[in-house]
Amino acid sequence: MVENQKVCLKCKVEKPLTAFSPAKNGRLGVKSYCKACRKLMYQENRDQVLAGMKAARQKDPELFQQKRLSRYQKNIELAREVTSKVCKKCGLEKPLTDFHLCLTGKYGKRSRCADCINDQIKQGYHDDVERSRQKAKETHQRHLTGRRKWYYSNHEQRKAACKARYYRDKTPYLLRSASRRKAIQRATPSWANVEAIKAIYAEAVEKTLQTGVLHHVDHIDPLTSDRVCGLHVHNNLQILPAAENFAKHNRFIPYGIDANGNPYTLN
Repeated sequence: MVENQKVCLKCKVEKPLTAFSPAKNGRLGVKSYCKACRKLMYQENRDQVLAGMKAARQKDPELFQQKRLSRYQKNIELAREVTSKVCKKCGLEKPLTDFHLCLTGKYGKRSRCADCINDQIKQGYHDDVERSRQKAKETHQRHLTGRRKWYYSNHEQRKAACKARYYRDKTPYLLRSASRRKAIQRATPSWANVEAIKAIYAEAVEKTLQTGVLHHVDHIDPLTSDRVCGLHVHNNLQILPAAENFAKHNRFIPYGIDANGNPYTLN
């Protein structure tokens, strides 16, 4: 047997050492099974492997995180000595800046370059457009649900942190409030019905007291937007629960007006 070759214990085929993953305690410094056999074994026992990894992570999360950080620091130290890396997909040697960050990857980077990853994503999208769109929609909904769950479960902590940040530096908050007042002043025409506007704000306060749910006065057409700039007049105001107003952000939703003067959303 040639010194730079080794027989895989799984497939019993003699292969070069480059076909084996490195191992400190392994014979000739590599693992006993070749990469192809290890990949096949992983695919056949994927659920068991992932379940074992999850159990080990839950058993001692601090140790797991410490190992990941130490591995990442080692990769960063190696990255300081090199400036390029070979992409496993296209086989080209490219600078490290062409690879995305990866906590546990070699040199702290992913094994495939950004161009190859983008090409694979585009190809997968065009192969099945409907499936890709549905998957993206499900992912977005899952992340949105997770963010909402985290928000409501950590509401008091977030509230205390925001309050501490406000008292630590009031400048950006004061500037934002002044900017908002100026925007309202610029968007209020001379013919605006001030009494009707005050009545709407008073109604919002009354709804808050009656329901116990915070209500806001929202501008149907945003005062400042890329598509349209509305006016601060009574027929451009609506009362919404605070959660709906925050979810709406500064988006403009196109709408029409029917014969009775009622708005309806355009598809």
